[in-house]
Amino acid sequence: MTTIDLADVPQHLKKLEGDLKEAAVRGLQSAALRGVAMIQTQIIPSRSPAPVDRSAYRAGWKADVNDPPDGATIYNDEAHAALIEYGVDPGSVKPGYAMIENLTEWAMRKGIAADEVEAVEIAWSIANSARSRGFFYPGGLGILRELVEQHLPRIIEEEVGREIRRLQL
Repeated sequence: MTTIDLADVPQHLKKLEGDLKEAAVRGLQSAALRGVAMIQTQIIPSRSPAPVDRSAYRAGWKADVNDPPDGATIYNDEAHAALIEYGVDPGSVKPGYAMIENLTEWAMRKGIAADEVEAVEIAWSIANSARSRGFFYPGGLGILRELVEQHLPRIIEEEVGREIRRLQL
């Protein structure tokens, strides 16, 4: 047990306050890294079908442990991440050359089409269906939403608690 002279209590409390804040920030940073791992290894694979083609979406999840300075940010910087997360309503689907080209390549990669002509037909079928149904609509897949609502509170509690216990107050 540590004994503190009464005259040293204000200084000790100030140091303790700083140590606790630093421990909490380390815990939040660790929680963000665990959150990204959970997205990549548990939440995305739990979707049927999983939103994984070339793994760019899954690999796009990151944790910035320096922003904000007293915490961390989880984000996905892939251009199509917001479309998967929130969905695309049918009125926003505008088939064009780039969409058809990407869907054609996808159909070929997945082995759905025997040749490029069939792949283009499949691409147009998907695009026309999306004009009436959208993509991941309504609501999107909510990958980040699931993490934040169902898993992150527990992860933060565990990680911040672990860092505070390491202080051996």
